[in-house]
Amino acid sequence: MVMIKSDDIFYGTLRMGFANAVEPILYIQADSLSHQWKRTHEKYYKQFLFGRDTLPTGKVIYNQKNAGNMNVSPVISPDGNKMNFLSEKNVLSMDL
Repeated sequence: MVMIKSDDIFYGTLRMGFANAVEPILYIQADSLSHQWKRTHEKYYKQFLFGRDTLPTGKVIYNQKNAGNMNVSPVISPDGNKMNFLSEKNVLSMDL
């Protein structure tokens, strides 16, 4: 078994971009990794959704027009008026 440090992916992404770093380090294409990641998480978390309403509720704050395809690390400001997150579209904050 080959051990891969998270630093390898991180620094490879800094040097070459994520899509170009994944294949030589993990021996899988980025889109295949993304599909496997999604399937694995859906399979794992499906057990926790049994008997629950699986439709999202609440107000849509971000969508394809004002945010990106990948929005990660959301954080609510201490006063609860703003949400910050990382996005490939460089949308970093928005008043709620």
